[in-house]
Amino acid sequence: MIPHLPGWTVARDRHSLVQAPPGTSTEGVRYIERMRPSQAPLDVVRSLPMPDDATLLSVADPIPLVTDEGEYAHLVRVEASQGGRPIHRAIGIVHVDDFDAITIGVTHRPESAQAMDALVESLVREDRHYLAVRRRPYRCALPHVDPARVITTFPAIPLDAEAPTAVAERLIGFRFAHAASEPVLALGGLQGRQWTASGVVSADVAVLVDQRFLYVATHIGTTSDDGTFAAVVASIEPIPRNRYLERTTTALDLWTD
Repeated sequence: MIPHLPGWTVARDRHSLVQAPPGTSTEGVRYIERMRPSQAPLDVVRSLPMPDDATLLSVADPIPLVTDEGEYAHLVRVEASQGGRPIHRAIGIVHVDDFDAITIGVTHRPESAQAMDALVESLVREDRHYLAVRRRPYRCALPHVDPARVITTFPAIPLDAEAPTAVAERLIGFRFAHAASEPVLALGGLQGRQWTASGVVSADVAVLVDQRFLYVATHIGTTSDDGTFAAVVASIEPIPRNRYLERTTTALDLWTD
């Protein structure tokens, strides 16, 4: 949920919450807490209805963000026109498991476009969903499609008392004791080890770890890795931290990491 803006009116309908500054009909913010299924940012933009007779003029590249809760998000700027009247949309998208939370800021005044972008970005960063520690996606580079190999990046796994290698072995059915290993370091700072087993089928398993999550990636193919898997592993980023937990220390707040 995004915060209420001081002095703005608040109205609710079946699917969304609308906030507007007093005394104007040229701008406002609409919030849709859950839109399923979760989609890529530009697919979300295309799925949102435009006003009647409006013409879409441009859609800017999505800007990646991270909310204060540590969820991945994007901001997309959209320009349109309706009967010669400009429409500027700032669309914030928080990707949360199987749904997206959407914040849509609208203004018909070009001079207010930048301020609306900043407002929507701030609302997106403050959007809270209070989800507990769970398996979560992380960012990594997508390799080129090659039918001779399969590269898999598993959702991040919350750490517990079990050894990271034991968790990874159970996840992928791979026995590390029978493979050579070496240290591996991702560009984002994650460290771990990579195991390699050669034979008719080549297998590489990378296990990275931080204080909270385990990150596992595998490469299975009829040929050894040509650097593609190494590049994917190097690109893996750690799950962002929940900044609210860094500001507060109450027992109930610990539930929301």
